[in-house]
Amino acid sequence: MKVIIRTDASLTIGCGHVYRCLTLAEQLTRFGCEVEFIAGEVAGNLHQLITQKGYVLHSLAVIAEQQVRSPILGRTWQQDALLTKQILDQASADWLVVDHYSLDIHWHKAVAAESGKRYRLMVIDDLVDRAYDCDRLIDQTFERQASDYVIDAHLPAEQLLGTDFCLLRDEFSEYAEQAKNNRLQYQGVKTILLSLGGTDIDNITATVLRLLDTSILADCTRVNVIIGPNNPHAENLQKVIGEARLQCRLFVAVNDMARFICQADVAIGAAGSSAWERCALSLPALNITLADNQRTIAKRLDAQGIAISLGEPSLLTTAAIDAALARCDADYQQMANAASELVDGLGASRVALSLFSVEDALGHSIYLKRASHNDCQCLYDWQQSPATRRYALNSAVPTWQEHSAWFANKITQADSYLLMLRRNSIDVGMVRLDPLSESNHYLISIVTAPDCYRQGIAKSALLLIRQAFKLITIHATVLAGNHASQTLFAHSGYVQLSEEQWIQYPAKEANE
Repeated sequence: MKVIIRTDASLTIGCGHVYRCLTLAEQLTRFGCEVEFIAGEVAGNLHQLITQKGYVLHSLAVIAEQQVRSPILGRTWQQDALLTKQILDQASADWLVVDHYSLDIHWHKAVAAESGKRYRLMVIDDLVDRAYDCDRLIDQTFERQASDYVIDAHLPAEQLLGTDFCLLRDEFSEYAEQAKNNRLQYQGVKTILLSLGGTDIDNITATVLRLLDTSILADCTRVNVIIGPNNPHAENLQKVIGEARLQCRLFVAVNDMARFICQADVAIGAAGSSAWERCALSLPALNITLADNQRTIAKRLDAQGIAISLGEPSLLTTAAIDAALARCDADYQQMANAASELVDGLGASRVALSLFSVEDALGHSIYLKRASHNDCQCLYDWQQSPATRRYALNSAVPTWQEHSAWFANKITQADSYLLMLRRNSIDVGMVRLDPLSESNHYLISIVTAPDCYRQGIAKSALLLIRQAFKLITIHATVLAGNHASQTLFAHSGYVQLSEEQWIQYPAKEANE
């Protein structure tokens, strides 16, 4: 599968769009996809980073007369659509992913009309202020609901909404357990992480540093200041740090942000995508609203006791920071626990897996979603169905305590895959891959939602697993009396080893 991503970074819009798209690209590459980027040559772009990661980059030149009229794009949206269409004509993509606030339904329709839309379109967004013409919408905003969008948004049938779909690098799930242990050892604020995005064009970082220096914090308090490669204020920040009372250090363009978050006691950051990084590592935070789309995030996180909102930069005072730090100190463990429950760090793999899809017997698209805490009750309800238990290897109905303990363990196992099957944003089944003793060998299990029998859900599960996991050998145990499943596995390319044991080897071309 080939995926092309259209996104930008600049001094005006920052680096977040490109960073999260690179995270998605890494996951897609892991699942065997070919990924290319389309990005504009605006000031502050991250073209070098994209190519350093090994991705083909199609660069869109700035058109001189549009530098003033369309400073964010560097061209009109019509020109952008035409240039994108020309690239798509040559690239033959299966999916076009767009992460850009300046490209809406008009651009979507123009590119589709020009190219004949031989691809499917996924939009990554969090502004809820415009309309779309896409096949899939991703919005990782906390508590996002379809009803939040404007009436004429033309939402697609498939919507991936909420923090289950936060696009975070693998390091954030890898550090999660260590971070939780560090929070349990908390004995007051000794280390602060200060990071306000990749650009921070207004140098709010310097403002915060000066306020911290007049705060109640002890002289020995360490402040790790992290800025992006496009931050134009590095020299000024070094001067502010050199004059500071606190123990401050400046880091530029770090590639191990998870380690810094893990080691910190509290963070001060923007209420944008970096807020989800901090949540994934259970770090209590003071959030500053640096853009309009961050207001809702900051308010909701504050209301749920996950992070404290300091509001917009104009509201920052030493007294406000002191009060927030005192509140954080008093509620530290509750904030840490609430944060870790909100984001599990697996969102990027969920989004990547969703791009693999097949049609069920009704002609509807089915795709995979890696299970999260939110799916525990749904699976328990399915397990209570007599039809589900009839051909289960363990026919005993689990208690809620047994099921919830099993579920909590299963979704945290790095080498196991518990996946929901989705149709029209509704769960219709589950497929599970459990590792066996031999490397790259897995045992497959499938459950169909009780109201979705005889709709091709199990067949879709087998097809999707083979699409997404091309190099594994899949084993299945099918009870002899389960004639329908025996027939399904036989027709799906599995080899019968014994009365109840089946196996499917990787296709030869997948290994070449």
